[in-house]
Amino acid sequence: MEDFIRLTITPYLVIGGILTMTPLLFALAPGKAVSRMLKLTWDEKYTILVRHWGFLVTLVGVSLIIAIFVKSLLFPVMVFSTVQKLFMVMLFFSYLKKPWASGFRAIGIADSLMVLYSLLYFAALAVKGSIALY
Repeated sequence: MEDFIRLTITPYLVIGGILTMTPLLFALAPGKAVSRMLKLTWDEKYTILVRHWGFLVTLVGVSLIIAIFVKSLLFPVMVFSTVQKLFMVMLFFSYLKKPWASGFRAIGIADSLMVLYSLLYFAALAVKGSIALY
């Protein structure tokens, strides 16, 4: 498992980082992003909340990319991004029966896959007994 993580951590950080930065579109153009990407009716009174969410999630993605170059940040970034994504996955599954939840399907699936990979990463660390794999 350690070899698998060592071989895949950089692609994970690049792909996961880029995917996690896509909510920047929600920060820049919340109405268009909500209606086009989530297929939900936009309500202007949520502008501040949606923009804030988009910006903060984008920062998580940026952190994943930075962790490629600043190896000492990898572990804390993986902890932070895993907690953030796990919470989103829990929200997605807890609202799965709501008709509007289908708009969040892609986010729920992507974050679920990223949480699974992160759990493999932490399992490999536990087996090795260290917080550094690459």
